[in-house]
Amino acid sequence: MKKYLLLILLSALNRIAYVQKIINLADYGIIPNSYENASAKIARAIKDVSSFDSCIIKFPGGRIDLWPEGAERKVFFISNATEHDSLSKEKIIGMLFNGLSNITLEGN
Repeated sequence: MKKYLLLILLSALNRIAYVQKIINLADYGIIPNSYENASAKIARAIKDVSSFDSCIIKFPGGRIDLWPEGAERKVFFISNATEHDSLSKEKIIGMLFNGLSNITLEGN
């Protein structure tokens, strides 16, 4: 009986220890259906997420606008392109999760 209770207790403690951090984008000032640019606020939230082993990013329900201003920019090469192409290699990225893992997006 004691063994059984110990296993239940250890199982419960394991679940408590593995609680995912929840990042609510409304806490970053993102307002749905406002037509406001949310790019910089989402980028800031993603940078904050990088310090967690695992997390959930919750979007408020409704329309969220991402504009090029404030979005992440990174140099990427497109498949079948060469270094001598005249196209810009800098790309505008709405949400950059480079190097991150164990992230869940809840769109609501």
